[in-house]
Amino acid sequence: MGDGNNETDVATEALVFMVVGLQGHWKAPIAYYLTKSLSPETQRVLLSHALEELHARGIRVVSVTMDGHASNVSMCNQLGCELKGNPQEPLKTSFPHPSTGDKVFVMMDACHMLKLARNMLQAYSPIATTTGQIKWRFINHLNDVQKKDGLHAANKITDKHVYFENHKMRVSLAAQTLSRSVSVALRTMRDLRYLSVIGFVINIDTLMLMIPELLQVQRYVLTYRFSQDHLELLFNSIRASGGWNNNPSARQFQAIFRRLMVRCGVSPSETGNVAAQDHTVSLSAVEMSSAETAEEHPSPFANISAVVSDHSYLPTRFGLVENALVYIAGFVVRQILRKLSCDVCRASLVRDAVPSSFDESYHLLALKNNGGLVIPSKGTVKVLRAAERVIRQASTRQAPKVSTVTYIVREEIGTEDVFQLGEHIEETQFGIDNHYSNLGMARQVFY
Repeated sequence: MGDGNNETDVATEALVFMVVGLQGHWKAPIAYYLTKSLSPETQRVLLSHALEELHARGIRVVSVTMDGHASNVSMCNQLGCELKGNPQEPLKTSFPHPSTGDKVFVMMDACHMLKLARNMLQAYSPIATTTGQIKWRFINHLNDVQKKDGLHAANKITDKHVYFENHKMRVSLAAQTLSRSVSVALRTMRDLRYLSVIGFVINIDTLMLMIPELLQVQRYVLTYRFSQDHLELLFNSIRASGGWNNNPSARQFQAIFRRLMVRCGVSPSETGNVAAQDHTVSLSAVEMSSAETAEEHPSPFANISAVVSDHSYLPTRFGLVENALVYIAGFVVRQILRKLSCDVCRASLVRDAVPSSFDESYHLLALKNNGGLVIPSKGTVKVLRAAERVIRQASTRQAPKVSTVTYIVREEIGTEDVFQLGEHIEETQFGIDNHYSNLGMARQVFY
């Protein structure tokens, strides 16, 4: 194409026209123009000429696709489109065919627009909207949290997505950065941050309404009395009294509780995660019935060190990792269900819906679920959580063996019926078809 004359300027770009069939599997380049630069007016002339030549050969063009460069937008406006930057004004995304007058629509290449949107967000962040600000640092923070915790909240964000200067042409990175999965992960982090502070708002409202009523019948109010620390201190002593076993059975719990009630009080150590903030003492059963004889029963737990070990107050760890574990558990259960034939065992691994009483750890799954995801049972999540803890605590240089993880998880869970199979285990455990063992073998897929 062109007249073949020598030019003084060296071409640095090539404008190429290609036709792609909407019916049938064919495509063909029809022209190219080597240039140093092209004005929108020149582009308009060249495109109109291409449309006329195609029409003369019986080819109907219904749409023209291009990238989102400003010169292309200007060319479309010159052809008859109305592509304006004001979102309040309606768009006209077609222009009349130069030969027939039929509508020829224009489209901006979706892949190029994804990269352009990603680049704009990174370069011009924060971007103000009617509902708030869009900030690139949110994506950066998501990547940092996921790297620190070692799990991804059902998205593919990595350093390559955040620091993309050497990968600007990779469409997949831009698409994954601006994907729904990243949006859901960011919403999960936002919602969990909201849930971590909403409790304070609830407490403030409650105290403002309750304290005036209490002050009508008493001189002052000690707000520490509304703390759950008192219950946690009781649990400390219950766990500590079990010696090496800090997870007592129901029978052991009853026995320890009776001993605590018959004897007096709970005196945890000062080194535990929960330390008493006042001198409130626990009444024993004797004290509740006869205050005069209370001093005759010293506490047998006064010198026992009590440490809280089953509560984490780290919102990032609890929020993102727990949500990721629940999401992964659903995927793992889907694989396990292919190996199980017993309907009772299959039902024990799943639940019908996300817990109605809102469980923070199911939030990511609830946001991503459009009806096709598997919702794991609480027992399933408990097993996966134990396995994840074993793997995380192992050496970073070498992953632990499956047999090691399986043994430690089984030791930790013990005889607890985490899948709530109840009598079904007793019905099958002595037969050839041992469902308890089969389910245990299937659980190895977790690891």
